Amino acid sequence: LYMTDLDVVITEGYKTGKLPKIEVYRDSVAERPACLNDHALLAIVSDKAVDTKRPTLDINDFKGVADIIENKIIKGPKAERARRLELSLNGKNLKLSDETAKRLKKAVEEVLAGVEEGDEDKNGLIELRFQR
Repeated sequence: LYMTDLDVVITEGYKTGKLPKIEVYRDSVAERPACLNDHALLAIVSDKAVDTKRPTLDINDFKGVADIIENKIIKGPKAERARRLELSLNGKNLKLSDETAKRLKKAVEEVLAGVEEGDEDKNGLIELRFQR
């Protein structure tokens, strides 16, 4: 009613609400995350590893949190799928868990950040091939 020109409103609480959530979980405060079985849970931000299929980010990974908000809330599911990492072995696509894909993508992006090239498009398709 009052915030019609906003893309995102961040609130605290509302654990039982149906809106998308990113839970901040601290091991010293609770035994386990409160929203693990909530379908609206997008990710967990924690100071401890959490056994879940949901993305789990380090408590200090503010960029990762911003990326989740941008890709899953602002841009929506189509944008997230478009940025998804794909891996194939001998021409067959492999299914990667979200966490594995995230780690591999982050590693490749870190390598590319150290490459000093000209004016290449850094937001385009990246292909990496190697034979083991």
